[in-house]
Amino acid sequence: MKKKIYLWAAFVLPLLFVACSDDKNDDPVDPVLKFKEAEVIADPAGGTYTAELESNVAWTVTSKSSNISSLNMESGKGNATLSFFVSPKTGDDVTGNITVKAASSALTAVLTVKQDKISIAFVPADTTASMDGGEFKAKLVCNTEWEVTGVAGSFEGADLGDSGKGDHTFTLKIGANESEETLVYELTVSTKFSPLMEAMEATYTITQGVPSLEYGGVTYKIVKLADDRWWMAENLRYLPAGKTPSSDPADGNGVWYPGFLGEPATDAASVEKMGYLYDYATAFGVSEITASNWNQQEGKQGICPEGWHIPTKAELDALAGAGNEAEGIAPGKYYVAEQKGAPLADLNGAGFDVVLSGAINKTTDQAEGKYASNAKDLDYNSLGYFMGSTGYQFKLNDKTGATTAQSYSMLLTNNATYQRAQVMYGPIFGGQAVRCIKDEAK
Repeated sequence: MKKKIYLWAAFVLPLLFVACSDDKNDDPVDPVLKFKEAEVIADPAGGTYTAELESNVAWTVTSKSSNISSLNMESGKGNATLSFFVSPKTGDDVTGNITVKAASSALTAVLTVKQDKISIAFVPADTTASMDGGEFKAKLVCNTEWEVTGVAGSFEGADLGDSGKGDHTFTLKIGANESEETLVYELTVSTKFSPLMEAMEATYTITQGVPSLEYGGVTYKIVKLADDRWWMAENLRYLPAGKTPSSDPADGNGVWYPGFLGEPATDAASVEKMGYLYDYATAFGVSEITASNWNQQEGKQGICPEGWHIPTKAELDALAGAGNEAEGIAPGKYYVAEQKGAPLADLNGAGFDVVLSGAINKTTDQAEGKYASNAKDLDYNSLGYFMGSTGYQFKLNDKTGATTAQSYSMLLTNNATYQRAQVMYGPIFGGQAVRCIKDEAK
């Protein structure tokens, strides 16, 4: 039995030795030298980055681009994590690299470092706003970190110190422009860098012009008065379709040139300054004023632009009315008892810019219209009206058949005794200037 075991061992062991010898004689492992990810995308602001080198040989860094520094290893053996710093880039796009070579072979590994130039801009960079203000989208296009470094004007949607990275849309809100000046709002955003380089910036601008109203090809100045309402600060000079201005106050035309010292003022400069004079029917777009419609025009748009109307008695009273203490009605915002009305100087000081353009005086439907002025010896008009939409009276004279009709209007007086605006009675059949008031928000 023992003999058989010895024989088996003598046969098998040489075979195992041969097998082991064959393993030791295998070809050596192929050398490896490569970056796990061959490309790094660096922020334009620069920073520290890492790259995984996969290797089974000794290696050496043989070159690196000028924008790459602070490499943690210049040589090594086997796998390694390379750490390096990329400088900020403000100029053109750049592509850098790190080259690693094997110590005992021709193997080379190259890490590509791509870096865009710093970009920061608002697209678009500016816009305009209406007098009512509103909401605006300011789109920032940026490829690095940023922060808000400047806010000019009062608006919502961005504060100093707000920060982020990459593209961003700001939602900015501004209020109504109630001043007499153009308002400018600015939002400035800067790149957020270390002291290594100067920051870049972008500014978004909103320009809000002087409050105005475009109507019939004319731009009218408007103003918000102490009654908290928007008013035209110029006399209306709109011509309805089919109408041309007349210089004959007796022709019933419905639209007349303004008056100056009792005569028509037909030159362009006078019209621009004083506007036209309108009768009630033309102002409200009806063929004639009758017993059934004379008191049906209150608060209507009439000849005014959409969203505006010819003022009511209550709206005129809110500026210049005397009020009624017994009924608990307060005087108008500009009313002064000594003047028995609103001083023109106070209204003008508030931006209302009162202009007296005379009137067409026609007390009844049968009367002959005439230009009215109280002071021909002066070098300025002493009389004018701003039409109101609330009817005052409509009376038929049974004997003559003539009708007297009046509306509540703003009577303007400028003489040695009074320089005021009062809520009085204007001639419905005659001609008055028009100042529109904006509708109240619903």
